Amino acid sequence: MQTRRAQARYWARRRRPWVLVIATCSLAIVAAGGSGPAIAMTPAARDAAVSVAVTRAPNRTITSKAIITKSKATTNTSKATKFTEKATISNEKATVRRITGKISRSDPFALFSNRALSGGGQIAAGPDGAFWFSGGTSSLDRITADGAITTYTNAAYLSQVDDVISGPDGAIWFDAGFRTGDLITAIIERIGVGGTITTYSFPTLSEFSSVTVTAGPDGAIWFTTDNDFVGRLSISGAVTIYSDATIDNAGFITAGADGALWFTDNGGVGNPLGRISTGGSVTIYADHASFSDVRSITTGPNDAGSDAAIWFYNDFNHALGAVAADGAVTTYTGPGTIAQENIISGPDNTVWFGADRADELSLGRLTTAGIVTDYYNLGNTSNILWLTAGAGDSIWFTTGRIGTDVVGHFTIPVVLRLAALGDSYSSGEGTLKYDKDSGKCHRGPDAWPRLLASSAPDIKMEAHLACSGATSEALAGTVKGQPDQISELARLRPRPTLITMTMGGNDVRFGDVLADCYHTNCIRDGTLKRAASAIADEKTRLLGDYDALIKADSSATILIVGYPRIFEQDHFCGNKELGLGFKISELAELNKLGGQLDAVIREAAAEAGVRYVDVTDALKGHELCSKDSWVFQIGIDHVWHPQEGGHPTAPGQRAIADIVRKYIDSHL
Repeated sequence: MQTRRAQARYWARRRRPWVLVIATCSLAIVAAGGSGPAIAMTPAARDAAVSVAVTRAPNRTITSKAIITKSKATTNTSKATKFTEKATISNEKATVRRITGKISRSDPFALFSNRALSGGGQIAAGPDGAFWFSGGTSSLDRITADGAITTYTNAAYLSQVDDVISGPDGAIWFDAGFRTGDLITAIIERIGVGGTITTYSFPTLSEFSSVTVTAGPDGAIWFTTDNDFVGRLSISGAVTIYSDATIDNAGFITAGADGALWFTDNGGVGNPLGRISTGGSVTIYADHASFSDVRSITTGPNDAGSDAAIWFYNDFNHALGAVAADGAVTTYTGPGTIAQENIISGPDNTVWFGADRADELSLGRLTTAGIVTDYYNLGNTSNILWLTAGAGDSIWFTTGRIGTDVVGHFTIPVVLRLAALGDSYSSGEGTLKYDKDSGKCHRGPDAWPRLLASSAPDIKMEAHLACSGATSEALAGTVKGQPDQISELARLRPRPTLITMTMGGNDVRFGDVLADCYHTNCIRDGTLKRAASAIADEKTRLLGDYDALIKADSSATILIVGYPRIFEQDHFCGNKELGLGFKISELAELNKLGGQLDAVIREAAAEAGVRYVDVTDALKGHELCSKDSWVFQIGIDHVWHPQEGGHPTAPGQRAIADIVRKYIDSHL
């Protein structure tokens, strides 16, 4: 991370006319969004005992979709020269004072106030569950979740605290300015809870005045300096300095997911990103559009199969992005990606940032699928500047305020752990994109349960168990070589909190009915009549299915999802030249049959005490044989994909996912 001193020098060199344009855009956002009044507290109130003192206006959440673009950075790799020395180590003592913060809650936000505090500095989680942040003049502060605050002051050795990190040795490390008269020289320091400060100063680099630090993957502290060096400091004080002509002005530094150290190069052509291995191999990545004004970098998130080494925020085009070691760049842009100074990888495998939203306190979250969620604390005009991930499900931050709402935390909304069971209408049949290990079950990433889980970070896919062709009997037995779904569900750990299932279509042999209607007259031969009789007997089987689900996981919410209407019924659907297809009279009867099955499913769900989601109109306007059909075609024209016929394609799966999402938002 870049220090405030380094940022000041950086912007002094880089004042450009486009800064005024960004300011104009920000004013427009303020005018459009507005903000409520700030919460005022008296000095006495700020110093009072911990209590819930203020109830703010309700919070709000806004979700949007970012535009995702791909590019490739050019790379240049070289070997840095290095020299070693021994840091001078000394111990000092800070003055320790304990105070109490006033807690103001407006779930999921909580903010702490005390007139002795001055926020805006960086914040890090300590090994003891407390949080450390740089604050007022010559001080470093520590706060617990219940508002107990300890301030550490030392006029000489805590005169300019910037980067605050949790070190590999379990201590808090930071860079600070050592003051001798008017001269401030940057040093690296560590501090314990008791207030003992250990300082590391470097004889060869005594003239540098700024440093950024991070915990390295090798158990050491890595740092950059304002004279274009990257360094490594061991706990014992051994220093290795790396110098390379390709590094022009190293800024932020962080450990990447690839085991190397990544840094910004604010003085290089196009403001490139740099990477240095623990052995000193330097690679410079140039992509002017993506890296033109990077303000922050962080590790992760890293989904399965992803090779992203670091994430970054580019303030020039308000883009969040990820870059891999091979130079592959993915950027996310949109109205929701305008951030403040700092981004972090959250405990929920997403990117979190202080959102720049109309002068209201707000947090932003980005998933790798491009879903941006903004969380607003209405009526609060603070700006979140620096963040860190807390234990479990929290994000802690500082605001830049003095006295009021200096530091706070946000509780991440509860994540629903999803297990998707059922037949082809839950497996993803019809999308032609299937998991290699799913065999004829045809489970795939475009199945609506998978799309539901990837659309927002509050749903996580724990298990996709649905199998094309599954019947009620097969639910508790093997089908197509796959283990039975009920046993798999019972074995899941952690336990899912949300279970979805589609079931019933194969029980009444609906696929065979479609095939018969396509090739013959299914009204005349009695096929539809026999199917209607089977549907009347289906309720008993479904009640058994739902009872098995409840016994396998009694604590989860169970959503039984119906079937969409797949036919238009105002014109022939098929191959007229061959005389094969669905007649208008058959289409009407088939839709009627589907409606009867959904009615039985709904009735059985109500009797069993589980929830039913109606998706009848999910494909409306996009039925089979429509001009823009979202249903895989049936018949001889698609002989190579007989299993897919009559199932929703990827857009249809998305439509079903959207309806289920709306149900979850309004009912759960």
